[in-house]
Amino acid sequence: ILLTHWHHDHTGGLATLPESLLTLDHTVHKRQHPDIAALRGSKNITDGELFATEHRQWRAVLTPGHTPDHVAFFDAENAALLTGDLVLGQGTTIVGDLAPYMRSLQRVIDLEPRILLPGHGPVVTANAVKHIEEYVSHRRMREKQILEVLADTSNEDGSGWWWTVEEIAAVVYPLVKDPRVFRAASNNLKLHLYKLKDDGRITCEDSAGGTVRWAIAKYRD
Repeated sequence: ILLTHWHHDHTGGLATLPESLLTLDHTVHKRQHPDIAALRGSKNITDGELFATEHRQWRAVLTPGHTPDHVAFFDAENAALLTGDLVLGQGTTIVGDLAPYMRSLQRVIDLEPRILLPGHGPVVTANAVKHIEEYVSHRRMREKQILEVLADTSNEDGSGWWWTVEEIAAVVYPLVKDPRVFRAASNNLKLHLYKLKDDGRITCEDSAGGTVRWAIAKYRD
């Protein structure tokens, strides 16, 4: 039994299996991570580890980002990729840490899969690589929007080059009026902001009241 990550919609079914099924011939395998509680009785997955099923052989591909312990599985003979929640059949996925997520997307693109078997949504049998590349393009487009906002020095409150995430979100998502949707959009932008900060392209500072403000790195002084 191969698990892509710890989320309950991917592990909850284990509780319904009879103990007699979980024998040496039906071992549970899941990537272990120090920040995530290990599943009792599961074995760790290592990068490149091979798992043979009746008709296929799957190679483990570590793909953190959605969660730190996320793993995809690749059947090289059929160019089929079990994507878990790295890539969905339709729509976009939730991301926990954007920098490793982007690296994981590129890693599976390099495998050149022809079939995507996602944890949610329909199977992708046409233009599989393009489907993954659209995830990359979407994130890069959002980064470009953020950098364009931060390059604008005409912040309405007179704070010059520094922007809060809410101010950035108001520009990037001008049609979002529902407070709950706006908070979700702002949280999504935070992922991009911290990645851009790690990339050295932007910087941040804590202002009065603990509000974090962001700016293009060249303006930090």
